Amino acid sequence: MVDYTTTINGHHRIVSHVQIDFCKDCQTFAIHPWDEASPLDTNGIVEIGNRASAESRRTALSLNTGCLTKLSGCQSVADLLPTIWKETADGKIACVIQNDRGFIQKPAN
Repeated sequence: MVDYTTTINGHHRIVSHVQIDFCKDCQTFAIHPWDEASPLDTNGIVEIGNRASAESRRTALSLNTGCLTKLSGCQSVADLLPTIWKETADGKIACVIQNDRGFIQKPAN
């Protein structure tokens, strides 16, 4: 599991998790938040199976290292994982991947 925690304005924390499941035939790819109107200070979770496609794994693990090294750091999950989320014009977090209530690829069972 990759965890990234950032502190905003000296007191508020935002956490991003990317979890890779190692189980037989794990192809799941799921995200939260999955909608288009989550608060800017929302935590983000990505779960992906070890048998998911290479493209899905790249999407889930494409951390924006640029925000990790700048003085103000990553201000939201959209900064850290722009392949998954974006910040909208009205200051919300929106998923950029088409999904079904958080599932991009549902488990086989």
